[in-house]
Amino acid sequence: MRDGDRFYFENDPDLTAEEKAMIKATRIYDVVMRNSNISILQKNLFVMESHYDMCKATEETASISGTVIADATGTALPEVELSLSSSFLEDVLAAADENGEFNFDQQQTCRGYHLVGNKEDAFKNGLSVADLILMRRHLTGDPLLASPYQLLAADVNNTGDISIADLLSMRKVLIGAEEGYAGSAPWLFLNNSFVFSDPQNPFAEKEDAQELIVKPLEVDHVFDVRGVKLGDLNGTVKVNGLIESEIRNNEPLVMEVLDRHWDAGETVEVTLQSPNIQDFAGFQFTFQYDLDVLTLTEIRTEDIELVDGVNYVHVPAKGSVALAMDWNGVLNANTKAMTLVFKAVRKGELNNVIHLNGGLIVPEAVSQDLDITNVMLRIRKDNVNNETKEPFVLFGNQPNPFTGETVISFDLPEGGDVMLTVYDLSGRKLLERNGYYFKGYNQLSINRTELGATGLMIYQVSSAHGTATQRMIVKE
Repeated sequence: MRDGDRFYFENDPDLTAEEKAMIKATRIYDVVMRNSNISILQKNLFVMESHYDMCKATEETASISGTVIADATGTALPEVELSLSSSFLEDVLAAADENGEFNFDQQQTCRGYHLVGNKEDAFKNGLSVADLILMRRHLTGDPLLASPYQLLAADVNNTGDISIADLLSMRKVLIGAEEGYAGSAPWLFLNNSFVFSDPQNPFAEKEDAQELIVKPLEVDHVFDVRGVKLGDLNGTVKVNGLIESEIRNNEPLVMEVLDRHWDAGETVEVTLQSPNIQDFAGFQFTFQYDLDVLTLTEIRTEDIELVDGVNYVHVPAKGSVALAMDWNGVLNANTKAMTLVFKAVRKGELNNVIHLNGGLIVPEAVSQDLDITNVMLRIRKDNVNNETKEPFVLFGNQPNPFTGETVISFDLPEGGDVMLTVYDLSGRKLLERNGYYFKGYNQLSINRTELGATGLMIYQVSSAHGTATQRMIVKE
């Protein structure tokens, strides 16, 4: 009857051999899958199979993709290593590109997947004394950290709460006394679509927010991942790993010392104090001294309590002291920060052997209103009262040494023309620039490309109120 049926598909002259073969291969499984919303089914409808066996047999694939963003800046977070895992399958690795985008193509459907993120980074990236001040004020209740991501970033020790221990760990990492936080990676990765039921207590749901899970995959799946940098509470992390020169227009914190001469074998005491510290809540900088001239023997606490390995770290091999300090309340003008006691190796002058730089920790000060500004070292030539303002002050340049750009800061008693001249050690003029600057604190920047040379250089800033000279180092 079948062979004699002119409507039977194998007798249809309009069907190709391939189409007839496809029809003959159709099973009840195919009819159900084509006519229902079922996404996974055993091939033989009359024999039960395990979920694993059904997944193993499927040939359908889909992609898992998305973007990794940095919580602090809302920008793309590149160079994140991503691992995609599923039961009975080998892990698949991928990396977020320069736009933070990732893609796992042709993943087997009907399986659930788990995504894990990791980013190699310096624990100090984004960490500064400003974060310590925010943490300190949070612990005293004024003001509280606002977002759940700030709170998670503050729990650097991964204990499920924020305590003085986290603040202590942040201090030690900042000054270089410790390399990282115990039990934590530099970055925490969360599902960006997760909503905390209690934003002021995200620790109770931290594990849920970290679950980067894709339920049994049926079609292409897209989701975003949020990266939280531990210790960065004010959103200053550099997502591309580059530290750029920053123009800061607010009045800098001025640290003053009295210049002096000495002979070999003398004890030289250098006391740092500030005439405008009352406007600030904290600061950080690297104090650099010439190893060939001075040997540091003691760091002595003055008006502010200091603890070795918590507020400062001395690196004798580099002739450097990394210092980070913050405090509650308001300090008085001319508060003495610390005294450094040296043994003179040979005859010298203080003005030629000490300076502040960004070798171990970048100079930065934070005002009572949480504005970020510079720290400048002023070496006084006389014994006048520290509240007396010099007519023209050249604070120096930061960073120093530098590879790309540096910023020279100075203070004018009145507006007027200023000329900058840069020389190499042979006296050859490398750069000359003129401009009008206003009364008060000013800054100008120099790019390495303008100089056309590297190494130690001398620069001179001249105005109608005086001329000052400083040294800078341009690195390869």
